[in-house]
Amino acid sequence: MDLNEAETRKKVIDPKLELVGWIKKYIKEEVNSLKSNFKTKEYVLFSGDIEKGKDRFIDYLLLDENNSPLAIVEVKKTSVSVEKGEIQAKTYQEDIKKQTKKIVPIFLTNGETWYLIDQKDRRRKVLLPLSQKDLRRKNYLFEHEIKPSQVKLNKKIVDRARSVEAVKQVLEHYEKGYISALVNMATGTGKTRVAMAIIDALIKSNYVKNVLFVVDRISLSNQAKERGFKSFFSDPVCELNVEGFSDTATLYASTVQTLTDDDNKRKRPMFEKFGVGGFDLIIFDEAHRSFYGKNNILFDYFDCLKLGLTAAPSSEETRDTFELFDCEYKKPTVAYDYDTAVNDNVLVPYVADVIDTQVLTLGIKAAKLTRELKQALKEQEENPEITELLFLELMYNSLASGGRCAVIVPDGVLFGNSKSHKAIRQLLLEKCRLDAIIKMPSGVFKPYAGVSTAVLFFTKGEPTQKVWFYDMQSDGFSLDDKRTQIGDGKGDIPDIIERFEKRKEELNDDRKKKHFFVPQEEIKKNDWDLSISKYKEIEYEEVEYEKPAVLKKKILELEEDIVKELKSLDI
Repeated sequence: MDLNEAETRKKVIDPKLELVGWIKKYIKEEVNSLKSNFKTKEYVLFSGDIEKGKDRFIDYLLLDENNSPLAIVEVKKTSVSVEKGEIQAKTYQEDIKKQTKKIVPIFLTNGETWYLIDQKDRRRKVLLPLSQKDLRRKNYLFEHEIKPSQVKLNKKIVDRARSVEAVKQVLEHYEKGYISALVNMATGTGKTRVAMAIIDALIKSNYVKNVLFVVDRISLSNQAKERGFKSFFSDPVCELNVEGFSDTATLYASTVQTLTDDDNKRKRPMFEKFGVGGFDLIIFDEAHRSFYGKNNILFDYFDCLKLGLTAAPSSEETRDTFELFDCEYKKPTVAYDYDTAVNDNVLVPYVADVIDTQVLTLGIKAAKLTRELKQALKEQEENPEITELLFLELMYNSLASGGRCAVIVPDGVLFGNSKSHKAIRQLLLEKCRLDAIIKMPSGVFKPYAGVSTAVLFFTKGEPTQKVWFYDMQSDGFSLDDKRTQIGDGKGDIPDIIERFEKRKEELNDDRKKKHFFVPQEEIKKNDWDLSISKYKEIEYEEVEYEKPAVLKKKILELEEDIVKELKSLDI
């Protein structure tokens, strides 16, 4: 489509600006950059006449809500390269800077291609212009930023010498103007803590405000939220794959599948609900495995700093981690390998035992899997989140009618809202007798994993009538990394065994207790949700407080006693 400049503006640029939320009154066209007063926000627009040497006109001037300049848009017709407008746009930028002492970013476009030249004169391709809200935030950050290398690192987050050095290397890398960085550290050396320390320093230096931590498994998303963000920051946190879309937080965690998957409930993928400039930093956990193919759209869509975390970067042609994060000479920004970590006494040498199983020998027989899970298996490299579902399906298929199984699963299996999650739970309830679900506290597998888990007991061959739940509070050991024995070290386990054996006799339906039954029909109405929190009733004890007048009198009397005691002291 070959459009002239006027047509390009009307048919392409205006709709794009509207798409990302711009309101007409904050868009000024043909603004005279020499005669306008940008400081007092008095804009002179093109009137039809041009005074040579005294007039030059900005195609679009994007304004903040207080009418101060936020950005320039320089437009060329569709058949002209966007680079043709760069010199003109920088002239307008300089005109604004002379009056306001501020640098505004520039968008160059011909309607088909958009380029952003930021305040640091970094030029890059973007899919869309930024929204007013995102430009306002990013401009504020630029105006108030300090060098990240000048920020004191939080030793509560990282204290190992190698971790501190890794953080400093990444901060210096961003300070030099790079957009992407890659941290290659051996498993167990503290990549997540390094990432949190980098976030902390970038927030304190006003390099970033809105941060997204992307993972490829539900358990890792919860870990990023609970053991990452909530442990070290007081900012609002949102776990998108659990809480759904929100734009009110500043720290976000999500699976890549939640961001990119399109389903019947959403007309578009969730990531598109955020603007192109919605985040200032995105961390890609396990960057070597799940951000290629269709998931690579996150790299193209979001304009922000990007940080990859990996223990095993890939250099395959179609899955090149180094290329993904713009690493020069295929070298990561930070490298800390296993051997070095062992020499530093951070890791211990491992001894591997080879264990053979029927699954490893014979593999998963595709003929036994449902159509939906066959497809999920094919996509496993792009979507490893469903591995536990496939394994659960495999165990079901391996059982003969009347066969029994007990298995420990992550909590996400019980409440995940994907089609695969719901399908496997429906299978367990309609094709099996789901005898019991024992909810275990997070921490029972520490120090190796802090994720919450549950034990499922099921018998294949008959539908479930009701499910017995037990809320385990203790396994007899502390739930921290030390796992110190408490009492006899048995916790709730003896009670679980006894109650499980007597469950049919007791038929307990009191949901205020540790254990109770829930009918299958009720679970079905709740989208096959099997999380105990969905059904357990929490009993709150009513506390009576004394009247305010009585409390006030007691406080005054106490103060009088304190004053008397102080006066009696011989100081």
